[in-house]
Amino acid sequence: MVPITAAELNYIIFRYFMESGFTHAAFMFDCEASIRKSPVKGNLIPHAALFTLVYKGLQYIETEEYLKKGEYDVDKEFCFLQAMDLIKKESINKKKNQHPTIAAKLGKEGKARKAQEREEADRKAREKERAYREAREKEKAYREARQKEEADRVARERDELDRAERRLSRVRIKRKKVIRWND
Repeated sequence: MVPITAAELNYIIFRYFMESGFTHAAFMFDCEASIRKSPVKGNLIPHAALFTLVYKGLQYIETEEYLKKGEYDVDKEFCFLQAMDLIKKESINKKKNQHPTIAAKLGKEGKARKAQEREEADRKAREKERAYREAREKEKAYREARQKEEADRVARERDELDRAERRLSRVRIKRKKVIRWND
């Protein structure tokens, strides 16, 4: 088995970011890891390489765990371990030593806990929705107040301009009278 180099792994991660639409993260990762300067030929790396690499690794770890337990029997029903269980060794040991009735009891408690968690999540979602609506209403009221202030300001400026024009016209009229009087 040939070990994967850091440059290859970095390119695979960069490629994952690009394929998943995380263009900003891909750009930043490229800047930090100098992906474009690496000797890795991108056209040789297949699509979804990171998923394949992780999946194969999990398969390897799972096979290793079954071999450690001594479960070589092919006729026995095969079941997959959860990905996070493969990563956490203590969870494997707990599952191995768990009694069936305790597991059933935990299953019932787990369902009840999940129902409570769902209710809590729904409540939080409703609160967020209410807060969002209130924020939108406040923003709308603020915008309307700003528009009213702006309209009032424009009206005041028009009034001042009208007054100034009237004063100016009065001054012009007085000037004309003064000029005629002196003639």
